[in-house]
Formats: sequence, C-alpha cells, structure tokens
Amino acid sequence: MLSERPGTLFDASTFERIEAGFGDDFNEGLESRQLAAEALLIRALVHEVQTAALLTAGAASAINAAEMPFVGRAFSEAKSAIVDFPARIDDWPQRILDEEISRDSFENIAVFYAAFNNAKSRLLAFEREADKIGLGRAMTLHIGPLSTAWRLASRHATIAIEELTTETAHILPDAYHANLRLLVNLLGQVDKGHWPCLKSDGTFHLPRLPERRRAPRRSMLQTADVRVGGTEFTAFVQDVSAGGFGLTRMPSVSVGAAMFVTLHSGRSFSGRVAWCEGSSVGMRFDRQLMPTDPLLFG
Repeated sequence: MLSERPGTLFDASTFERIEAGFGDDFNEGLESRQLAAEALLIRALVHEVQTAALLTAGAASAINAAEMPFVGRAFSEAKSAIVDFPARIDDWPQRILDEEISRDSFENIAVFYAAFNNAKSRLLAFEREADKIGLGRAMTLHIGPLSTAWRLASRHATIAIEELTTETAHILPDAYHANLRLLVNLLGQVDKGHWPCLKSDGTFHLPRLPERRRAPRRSMLQTADVRVGGTEFTAFVQDVSAGGFGLTRMPSVSVGAAMFVTLHSGRSFSGRVAWCEGSSVGMRFDRQLMPTDPLLFG
C-alpha cells in the first residue's frame, strides 16, 4: 500500500481516486513505464556481462604477458580492475530474468561468472604469494594454473555474451552489437595467448563500452541525516539515481567536499558534493548503486 511507503505524497485512498479518474489510460501508462524500466534493467544486465567479458580479456592479457618486463605492472592493473567487480547473477530480479532471459542464457552467465570469480581468486592469491616469496618464484609455481583459469573464463565469457546479446537484440542499441564483435575478437586473442588489452608499458588499454543513457532519477521524498565536514544537519532527499542523491533544505556547502547521508531506514551513503545551488545540493556517490538496488528498482 502506498500509505505504508515512507515519504510518499499520497495515501492509498488518494491514489485509488486518481487511478479511477484516469481509468484505462492511467493503467496503460503504468504498464508502459514498467515495461520501459524492465527493458532498461535488461540493458543494464547486458552491459554488466559485457563489462565482465572486457575485464576478463584485460586480466587474461596480463597473465599472457608473464614473460614481459612490465609483468608486475600488468598484474597490478589487472587486480585493480577486477577486485571490486561483483559478478553475481543472483543480485538481479529473478522474475524479470525468468520472463526476458532464456534458461540457457542464465546458465551461461552463471557459469561465466563462476569461472571469472575463480580466476579472480587465483589472481589475488597469486599476488599475496608474490609479496611473500617474490614475483619470479610465484610465477614459476602458479602461472600455469592461473593462465588456464583466465583462458577458461574467456571461453565462457564468449559463450555468455554471444547468447545474451543476440537474445536481447530487440531492446539493445547498435553499439552493443558492435562491442560484441570487438569483445569476441579480444577474447579469442587472449585464448590464443596474446595480450591485446595492454600497452607497451603494461597499462590496460580497454575500449569504453556503451552504458545506458544518463541514469534516470527516481523520487524519494524523505528526510535524512547529513554530514558535510564537521557539520551535521537534517535535509530532504528529493530523488536518487545510480550516481547520487538530489537534496534540498541544505545549507551552502563547498563543491567537492566529502558528504555522508544516512536515510531513516538506516542505510548510509558516502560521496562528494557535485554541485550546490542555494538550498539544493547534488551528491555524487563514491560507488554507484547496482541497477537492482531497491532505491532504484523495487
């Protein structure tokens, strides 16, 4: 019931009267917006899986360059790129996956993510071992299994992105299909032992994949506790996107200042002041929300 949602402008009876007044047009509008939101969610899933494939090509490139003098830098760049990538299919709404994604595609993504996470664990363990016994000795002991793990991940990545991108072609911009061809080429090269995602000094050179258009904002309309610097106060969160909050009833704050927001639900967020205009402030999160976060989709 809407009356149970914090910060809503309407109670349940008001919403029912509005819905009755608009009739079928109102219901069709709700259905249309729901379908659009679900299409965006599927696009976000495709983007995530393609990004995981790109990171796989990058990490496998670093492993393949094990004999090069810049290998230490390559391993460090690989670890930095993959360490925080979630690679979890169970974070996505199961109902929409069941309706929009075939069982084969779902299983291919799950197998790819399992291979990715296994290879990531091996790379992180390798780095810890290298810190203890030296890079050269660690490579002698572990480079074979490490290479096998990342090449296996690259093969599963190819299967997953080909199936998923083809299956969801009707809701994807052309750029996603162009990047599918690029990714398949990169993954094929690393499977053959090449390192196409590295520059000559060992730094990553990864193409930029398409993302959804600027993240849509969703109304929140609730108060929150805010801290900027050493000052604490109560403000009003107007809306949220994957990248941040829009707040009002704020004092003047400096752009770039560290900012912490705690919702009355108990969730806390850290970020920076992106802009300030009078009593309105934009906050950019330190870490973007997942597209399945309840604040964005629920």
